[in-house]
This record gives sequence, C-alpha cells and structure tokens, in this order.
Amino acid sequence: MRNFGSIKVSDISKYPELQMLRFSNGKVTKVGMLGVSKDLDGKLKVLLAKPAPKYNAEDETFFAIARGSLNAFDEAQQKWVDINEKALDEGWKKEASLDGAVREAEEELGLKADNISALYDCGILSYRSETKGEYGIHFFIAAVKDPALIPASTADSRAISWMELEEALDNPELNPHYRDLLLGMVEGYLAAIS
Repeated sequence: MRNFGSIKVSDISKYPELQMLRFSNGKVTKVGMLGVSKDLDGKLKVLLAKPAPKYNAEDETFFAIARGSLNAFDEAQQKWVDINEKALDEGWKKEASLDGAVREAEEELGLKADNISALYDCGILSYRSETKGEYGIHFFIAAVKDPALIPASTADSRAISWMELEEALDNPELNPHYRDLLLGMVEGYLAAIS
C-alpha cells in the first residue's frame, strides 16, 4: 500500500486513488429532507414522494426522499434562483442548508415547518445520479407532529406516501439510488433518539 503521509485537502486531486468521504459544505448545492413518524402501534414510518414528471405527464417516476437545489440571491435580478456554479463563483448569498431543506419538504412533501417537532442533521451524504454522477446532498430528518396533515400530492409531487421502512426498502417503486441512503438515515435517526 502506498504511504501518503500527510496530504493537504487542496492537493487531493493529485492522488486519483483517494476519494473524499465528505463533500465541502461550500460546494454543496443540494439538500434533502426525510419525514418520519410513529404510528399508533409505535412503528416508524417514513415519508416519501413520487416527483411530478418534468416534461411528460406519462413519464414514470419513483418514490424518493424529498430533495432539491439550494437557492442563491441574484443581485442583478433581485430574486432568489436555483443555485449554480456562477452563483458559487461570484459569491452570491446562498440559502442556508436547513432553510432549503425545509422549503423542499414543503414543496415536495407538503410538510410545513409548523408540523415539524424536531429536526436532525444527517450531514452531507454522497448521492450518485445516472446523469450527474456523484455529488453531496445535505440531508435532514424531520419528526412530523401530525401525519394526517400531509396531503396526498403537491404541485411538485404526484403522490406522497407514508411507508414502514421495510415496506419502503422492498418497494419496487422506490428509486434504487435511495435504498442505502434511506436505511443509513433511519438507522442514524433511531440511534440518535434512543
């Protein structure tokens, strides 16, 4: 095995055999929120959404953890826009990760901030997309006060569903890229509350 000694993070690109285990928070542009609740029998349920298709209403979509882009404030247009590399390079004001995750939870899950009893920061987790490759998403878990207040759908999601963890993991309609993330997030959450 090669001895790397002490390497500066800024020099990591010189060593292609090494991979960062944590993404820099400054470069993270995506956030996500998983809603959780216990039913009357005390079983943990997770809140997942089937995103509305972007282009064709007939396109198939899979259940997923609510996620999306952070916003940045465009001084020239005087409005918030999806964050992009230009915004990062030019130092635009970036939405806080927690604020973005709460906003995404409302847009995709119908989960309003006043229906959250506790929040848990899962940190920046690695996610692999077929189209965009691997990147970091800052994930949070929200303990939901009243699951009955969650709608069946939103403008951004064609279906929203509460599922027991095992049911979600076995569901063929769960985006396969989320299985390990979902399991890891729930295991971390259960450890945090025990």
